[in-house]
Amino acid sequence: MDSFLQEVGGRVKEARVRKHLSQAQLAEMLGLSSRYISNLETGKQNMSITALAKISDVLEVSADWILRNNTQDALEITADELRELLADCTPAERMGIMRVAQETKKALKSKKHES
Repeated sequence: MDSFLQEVGGRVKEARVRKHLSQAQLAEMLGLSSRYISNLETGKQNMSITALAKISDVLEVSADWILRNNTQDALEITADELRELLADCTPAERMGIMRVAQETKKALKSKKHES
């Protein structure tokens, strides 16, 4: 299986889950089959530009973020989301979130080196 397609599919799934949508709900909104969404999210299915545009619109994420999560625009969106998340936190909550983020980063980097 193509790792790029798996990464793209993983980002589609992440955005879908953030919107609290099932695969069936997303498929219905897009006029696609649930099987297509499942195959897309697992990296078994490539998507057309039309499907990418629809998915981007419905999930309210940029096509850049879906395709290449490391573009400047995608990084700025992520930074904006973090600022929004932290905006109403107390200093103690911010510190706690930072510790969790640091440990998560370590775990992800460790997992990446294992594979």
